Amino acid sequence: MEGNYIYWNNGEQVNISLGAYGNITRNNVISDCWAVCIYHDGAGVGNIDDGNLIYYTADNFTQPTPLNGHYGFAWQCGICVATEPDALGRSINDFTITNNLIIGTRTGINGFTSAGSPSNWSNIKIENNTIIGRTDAYCTNTSIGDCSQTGVAIAFVNTGINGGTIDGMTIKNNIISHWPYALVNIQPYPSNFSVSNNVWDTSGQNTAVSTYPFYLGRGGTTCYNGCGYDGYSYSDWVLRGLGVNSFNTNPGMVNQGSNAGLPRLWDDATLGAGSPVSAIDISNFKLTSSSVAINAGVTLPAPANLDYTGATRVLPFDIGAFEYTGTVSPTPTPTPTPTAALLGDLNGDRVINSIDFSIMNGKWLTNDATSDLNKDGIVNSLDFSLMNSNWLKTY
Repeated sequence: MEGNYIYWNNGEQVNISLGAYGNITRNNVISDCWAVCIYHDGAGVGNIDDGNLIYYTADNFTQPTPLNGHYGFAWQCGICVATEPDALGRSINDFTITNNLIIGTRTGINGFTSAGSPSNWSNIKIENNTIIGRTDAYCTNTSIGDCSQTGVAIAFVNTGINGGTIDGMTIKNNIISHWPYALVNIQPYPSNFSVSNNVWDTSGQNTAVSTYPFYLGRGGTTCYNGCGYDGYSYSDWVLRGLGVNSFNTNPGMVNQGSNAGLPRLWDDATLGAGSPVSAIDISNFKLTSSSVAINAGVTLPAPANLDYTGATRVLPFDIGAFEYTGTVSPTPTPTPTPTAALLGDLNGDRVINSIDFSIMNGKWLTNDATSDLNKDGIVNSLDFSLMNSNWLKTY
């Protein structure tokens, strides 16, 4: 499914479910869905979401809850991987999410399962995505049971209900910024969990609603809102081996955290298309020449070898959906701090010896400014005494 323009649906915009396998969802523009933009519910083996633009405009975010909104607000998830009751017991295997640009959603990439028979997931790859949230995207109504998924960039929550497992998860080369609840929230802890070469920006976290930027833990039939989790600061995350070759900093994009230039794709008056797709300006989310993401990624196989635009990535890969194509700002060469000369080095050869004394002797009892070390207006034994205190010293 490629090259489509999908917006403003009251439900899932794209639904790949119940054992569907080998599907590719690529290069679509998907905007303002009330529930999930791309939904995999019990999908089978080998599905790929590659190079999609998924975003929300500011006014959509404040719209009232749709009639079927059972979470108390529009969920607004970018890509969701799930096993709801009609899909329980199914496995989701070899699933790749790469090169997507996910902007302004309440949840970036989300996985969950409903209570019932266990679902076992394996080889989930989240690579080279740019996932930018919004700092007001968090839930305060804990009675609805999914606050631990809202305001999170990557949330796989309750996947462990009744013994379900995640065997094999890779999170690499992603830019993740402006998420108020957490950057990662996963339960249970995956086996074969590989995390490296990401740019994590923890500056957007709202500490009033969440203590840590990272949560990992175990599952449970009633484990919502962080119960049974361990929270980690970025330094703790690194100590667990999950911050290898990564950065906790501003990712260095043109204007991250802004939806400027991403237009409404509908017209309320006609319920038809508003701005054309060609009007979408994604330049805000490209890398600047000084970004830490440039040349900082790990090499990955196809489809991550091409970036969001279809350009071939050069080695070493850049982090995020875009490969930087401009000129990298050179690292400034630090100006060396001058070393102060030792008193008595009259010829500037960095050693005080007989050559310097010979020069001083030639100026004896004159007012030569260079040889008058104590600046009393005459070159004499007092100046030689100062020279002698540094005799044969170098610097």
